[in-house]
Amino acid sequence: GDKKFIFNVTLQNHGGYTYEGTDFESDVHIENGDFPEADQYLTLIKKSDEALKKLIEHFKNYEEPVVIVFFGDHYPNLPSSFYNWLYGKAERELSLEEIQKKYSVPFFIWANYDIPEEENILTSTNYLSTKLVEVAGLEKTPYQEFLTELQKSIPGVNINGYIDNNGMNHRLNEQNEYTDLLKNYNTIQYNELFDKKNKVQEFFQLTD
Repeated sequence: GDKKFIFNVTLQNHGGYTYEGTDFESDVHIENGDFPEADQYLTLIKKSDEALKKLIEHFKNYEEPVVIVFFGDHYPNLPSSFYNWLYGKAERELSLEEIQKKYSVPFFIWANYDIPEEENILTSTNYLSTKLVEVAGLEKTPYQEFLTELQKSIPGVNINGYIDNNGMNHRLNEQNEYTDLLKNYNTIQYNELFDKKNKVQEFFQLTD
């Protein structure tokens, strides 16, 4: 059949996590802590995990090739009291590295055919589409080629900062050898997302 691309965002685990006045009951509970919102979140994660298993089982023997990318973008929005308990200190006292951990989540790329196996990949959501193209054996756009090169110097970047190729954390406004790379990236992103009048279309599209 026709090729299909589906970008699906689930709201099940997005929060808030207090379904008061319903028959919902958490079946996952944190020991030594009274955090009903966290209990509810973990219960929903468990249910999502069960649903994900069904999704993969459905496509495992599908007659056409299927690739599934599954990811999140940050820890849940739970009360500060829970995170204070989890970290053993107030959130305002967290270092940049500790803050970045709140935005570090597992992801996977699965296919119903053989693809190269990799583990412990350091990346960020802005690079995932390029990784998907690589795994699927598709042609990259010039923009995706740019991202491939950028990732060699800056493997992961988000709203808080970035990690360099030596594993060091930096804030976005820090002046260093990566500053010009980030400025170029900002300019290209702006051109793609907002500068409709002057958008360089061929940079973001495949050639004929």
